[in-house]
Amino acid sequence: MPEFLTDWGLLVITFVPLAGALLMMLIPQENEETHKQVSLLASLLALALGVWYLFDFNYGAAGSLQYVVDESWIEVINSRLIMGLDGMSLPLMMLSVFVMPLVFIYSWDHIPHPGNAKSFLILMLILETGMIGTFLAQDLILFFVFSKSCCSRCSS
Repeated sequence: MPEFLTDWGLLVITFVPLAGALLMMLIPQENEETHKQVSLLASLLALALGVWYLFDFNYGAAGSLQYVVDESWIEVINSRLIMGLDGMSLPLMMLSVFVMPLVFIYSWDHIPHPGNAKSFLILMLILETGMIGTFLAQDLILFFVFSKSCCSRCSS
């Protein structure tokens, strides 16, 4: 296993879309073309990392966690930032990172009403972060944080 995939890969694939969304917040709303390019680029980068995981994954050990990230997160309640990839989460993560670039390509000329491309694309990148994080989270609190970010009905 390449060291990058084991040490940083899961965090990068999870938070690259969020980094793209944060970058887009700095770009003026009038630069719609730039927003579309940044969102597609962030999503394609996540897809590239996902494909790397797809080829590097040990399918013989699909029943156990691979590429585990285990760091201290919230000491008071003993919550940890534990993320891992197994045979169940790999196809779900791959589905997410494959579909999202298609969403951005389709929405290039079809931004939903009322037509605020910046907001729509930022929200789609946050949704992608939430989906990937939900499939990789191995801690209940971390799972809740990610699933809350991609569940629209939970906040109402």
